[in-house]
Amino acid sequence: MISVLYVDDERALLDIGKLFLEVSGELSVQTTLSVKKAYELMKKENFDVIVSDYQMPDTDGIDFLKQIRGSGNNIPFILFTGRGREEIVIDAINNGVDFYLQKGGNPKAQFAELEHKIKIAVKLHREETGIIHVGSKNFVDAIDCFNRAVKNNPEIKNHLTLELIDLIKNGQIVEALQFCNRKLIDNPKLTEIWLIKAFLIGIGEKNYKKRSNKIFISYSVEDQKIAYQICHYLEENGTKCWIAPRDISPTRIWPGEIRNAIEDSTVVILLLSKSSNNSHNVLREIVVASKLDKKIVPVRIEKVEPSESLDYLLQIWQFIDIYERDWTEQIQNLSKRLQPV
Repeated sequence: MISVLYVDDERALLDIGKLFLEVSGELSVQTTLSVKKAYELMKKENFDVIVSDYQMPDTDGIDFLKQIRGSGNNIPFILFTGRGREEIVIDAINNGVDFYLQKGGNPKAQFAELEHKIKIAVKLHREETGIIHVGSKNFVDAIDCFNRAVKNNPEIKNHLTLELIDLIKNGQIVEALQFCNRKLIDNPKLTEIWLIKAFLIGIGEKNYKKRSNKIFISYSVEDQKIAYQICHYLEENGTKCWIAPRDISPTRIWPGEIRNAIEDSTVVILLLSKSSNNSHNVLREIVVASKLDKKIVPVRIEKVEPSESLDYLLQIWQFIDIYERDWTEQIQNLSKRLQPV
């Protein structure tokens, strides 16, 4: 896991950035609105990398970088800013910035590039300082990692308790991962558990079966009635839908199930209302859909404009308004428009 400290005076961008960067499960992001608060966080915990805006009210990103380097701290530092002037770039490079990335454009591409630069910066830093990151999400690497661990570290067997073995044998990969996470909370330096975890992640990826041609319906709980109406009409017309909580198994973990459902879907319908505008879960689902490059259909069920954060993600998509006339007629029309999916 890579621990990221993200500093920016724009709350909406911080929130969206955190959601995008944490989707893969490989990054943990702490956000703060000022350099002063960043220093307070750095006193309490260790971070692997700093991502900072340039123009901020108390201390700008370059001065922050100078202070960090002046204190002898060589933590990877990425300047992520809307300012693209040549003199800023040169100043950042001269003061030891690891990467410089300009804001703007498609948010999915923008944060994908930022995530890539974070991983490169941390990888290089760990290699230079001799810190080895054990986890692997690639199945072949995970299997190899696990086999070598068992061969070279016989003590790994001490952690293969009957409970963990039974979970693996029964194919309960999520539960086995949770078991490992509990062990790592107690002792984060248990290399053997990191190796088992990498192995389990690899198994999960290999055994994952794709399910396609589904419509994922994202909605706020206050709009559940109309969400289920839309789901009913779409399925009556032959288009399979995925909707929570109906399609979540009582034995599975909600966040993982929702992410898998979005990945398996071809279209994500967002029911836009006052409630969904204020729903953190809805925002998270749309961030995941954007990152997975899914087609998003914003359906306005109330006469509202999207929140600042949602608007940022929905700029390229055409809205469908179904609040002006008869609900049933509008939903039937929506069903016809999505029929080719």
